[in-house]
Amino acid sequence: MRSGRPFASRGAATRAILKCASAEKSSASLVPGRPIHRRELKLSAAGLEVIDQVLTRGSHRLVTRLHLHPQVDVVRSDAGSATLRLSERTIRVEVAQGSLIVEDYAFSREFGLMEPAKVLSINNLIDHSSRLSYRITAV
Repeated sequence: MRSGRPFASRGAATRAILKCASAEKSSASLVPGRPIHRRELKLSAAGLEVIDQVLTRGSHRLVTRLHLHPQVDVVRSDAGSATLRLSERTIRVEVAQGSLIVEDYAFSREFGLMEPAKVLSINNLIDHSSRLSYRITAV
């Protein structure tokens, strides 16, 4: 299991935006290049923005996965965005840095009960330092 050691976190709030960030160092014996992962979240009236930054030695593939509930439908998707619907509500996931693919996975509500569902995989090939970011907004 790859687990990091958190070493920094911070947060700030204004009337318009809530920001929080944290960072972790991966165990040197488990992950080549000793990457440092930083994640920043920005929540505002415009939506939620997630920014992942990885500082490392060498090249790596950075992947973030958003596992969807089986009742969420992927209405439309391409390498840069996906439109999701649950009942009457629609949201859009837009990738600013990286590419998006929709994959199948098995959602487990309880032990032994598997349901087909979708996962959004946001990928970026990084070399030494790179970012992956996406924004979730209401449509």
